[in-house]
Amino acid sequence: NVMKKLMFLCIILLMWNVVAYSQTQSASSQTYGKFGAGFMVGEPTGISWKYRFTEKNALEGAIGFLPDNGYRANIDYLWHTHPFSNDRFGVDYGAGIALGPGRTVESNGQDIGFGVRGVAGLNFLIPNAPLDLFMEAAPIMVLSPTSKLDVDAGFGMRIYF
Repeated sequence: NVMKKLMFLCIILLMWNVVAYSQTQSASSQTYGKFGAGFMVGEPTGISWKYRFTEKNALEGAIGFLPDNGYRANIDYLWHTHPFSNDRFGVDYGAGIALGPGRTVESNGQDIGFGVRGVAGLNFLIPNAPLDLFMEAAPIMVLSPTSKLDVDAGFGMRIYF
């Protein structure tokens, strides 16, 4: 409960800094760094980050809470495309892994769960600010402690440095 309040406070501070930064930048001086950090709401709800190697490839991850009071961390390798006429809109797709507490009748959440996931999403680079908005969906094949299929979905915002 304290972690959720702390995360909410961090989100508010991040948004406040973003607004202040965007008011000091002009369109001609706009640059986007390679590393972005921010928040994500959904499964999981928590901290999201992205490191862009090139215009077409990135590593992305998140760590956060699940609706059943569990937690999960994931990391994905992404490819970017720009199929729309506006270059600020992009499509990401890729694959990765997810880790979190496993739930079986015998373990009561004490085992570490592991799964592989595919991910697809949309992102939008905000004009005059080093920000992106994103939403994604990721089907997961849980491999341990039991096998099952699941889906993560969420949206969020990152600021780039």
